[in-house]
Amino acid sequence: MFMDDTMLAATRRPPIISHLGIRRYAERPPKPTARGTAMRYSSAYGCERALGYAAVGFAPSNPMGEGDAGAAFFGTLVHEDTQEAILATFAGVEVEVPSEDANATISGSADGLISVTNFPDYVSTIGGTHILWELKTMGEYAFDKQVGFNRRSNAVREGTGPARKAIAQAGMNALNIMRERPGVVIDHLVLGSICTSPLSVAKSRAMRVDGIDRLVAEYWIPRDLWEPLAMAEVARMAQIANDVGHGYLPDRIVVDDDGETRVILDPQSHRGAPWQCDYCSYRDTCVADGPGVVRILESRGMES
Repeated sequence: MFMDDTMLAATRRPPIISHLGIRRYAERPPKPTARGTAMRYSSAYGCERALGYAAVGFAPSNPMGEGDAGAAFFGTLVHEDTQEAILATFAGVEVEVPSEDANATISGSADGLISVTNFPDYVSTIGGTHILWELKTMGEYAFDKQVGFNRRSNAVREGTGPARKAIAQAGMNALNIMRERPGVVIDHLVLGSICTSPLSVAKSRAMRVDGIDRLVAEYWIPRDLWEPLAMAEVARMAQIANDVGHGYLPDRIVVDDDGETRVILDPQSHRGAPWQCDYCSYRDTCVADGPGVVRILESRGMES
């Protein structure tokens, strides 16, 4: 491989400067739930065991490190800047809008609540009084799957659209904002996606993808789709809270993205741990506790 004189003279060393923003982000105390509840909307479709640990208040056995904090760090910067731009563009906008369920067990904050009067050309089809906006930053794999990009073959096919867990999370925000504010009616969610690895100029030309579509997608989700998903997830989390209230931690169960299939995770699988376990803040505690339903008083987490 050819290297010029500059590359031959360059020496890579462990970072002592460039990572400091990520380090500071990683060292922040854990973000509390929006209303101090046991669970949060953003855990939609998450592992029931992990949700149980969080609800009990166990200290994480595997806290987020600097390497894991990078994606969250970038996502936070994008969210905050985009919210500032929305506030400067539209009237009747609120950001970080908190709410909680009727049992005060789950809470969250919507990225944005925007009056439909900002969209006069679409009011008749949008319906309601407001739209609820949520933004996700994501890597190339997740974004390409969503929008149908195939970078290897320079093709654009039909994408999968936003993940159901993202729809459920936004829907739980919408349900409970409407419950707490009787004058607000949300008929549509708007889910935005920003890719951290946009299409190159050459790829976008070959795939005939122009402008902002190289890295941004936006989906409008009608109420008849989001409401059942949100209600089902509220009910699932309520059952987890009930189990914890009776002294038990659930099994390692997640909801697949079809919204219906329940999958039991095995962090010690001979085929390799599921990705949910790789990123779990309670992995070591969970492995020590073993599979199945666990009595809280017998959990390794009691030692933390």
